[in-house]
Amino acid sequence: MKKHDENCEGCVSTVGEDVCFSDIKEMIDYRKSQRNWFVVKWEDYIYYPIYRCIVWKVWDKIRPGKIKHYYQRAKQGYSYMDCWSIDHHLVEILIPMFENMKREHSSISMAFYDKADGVDEDGNPTEEAGVKAEQRMKNVYSEIIYGLKCAKLIHDSDYDYEKEGEYERLNQSVKRSFELIGEYFFSLWD
Repeated sequence: MKKHDENCEGCVSTVGEDVCFSDIKEMIDYRKSQRNWFVVKWEDYIYYPIYRCIVWKVWDKIRPGKIKHYYQRAKQGYSYMDCWSIDHHLVEILIPMFENMKREHSSISMAFYDKADGVDEDGNPTEEAGVKAEQRMKNVYSEIIYGLKCAKLIHDSDYDYEKEGEYERLNQSVKRSFELIGEYFFSLWD
């Protein structure tokens, strides 16, 4: 930190202050060192954690502006806020839907049955074929869920982007997931 004058070049300073710094890190460290210990404890450990909890976890879900979005979703199935990033919205809603369908299914679509698994004299699938079809369905749902979770990792930039080929591997899983959704599109029901 030094006295700021008109001849300073390349210094970091704020408008109206008479001190300047060599870089932004030095300025931030100086500002932190000037805070009162009581203010530090109050802001860092009491005020901001409580404020963030209330604002982000409670108020953000019930604020009056959200009522409009809930109404739009009830009336037309989506809100205009969902259209800001359709891919992100779809990933957010599809993962729990497929996890629920995998866990709590009440029937199995005929698309997951194979004639080689066995049929009776009437052409209906046997019990053994039903078990194999159920396992096939769970495998397909697992692969779709994995691909959607890879898409969520890409959205959140929560992967090791410096690792060679990591993005390509995740993106390949996403593509495979949507290929399976397309292949079994008319069989995705419970």
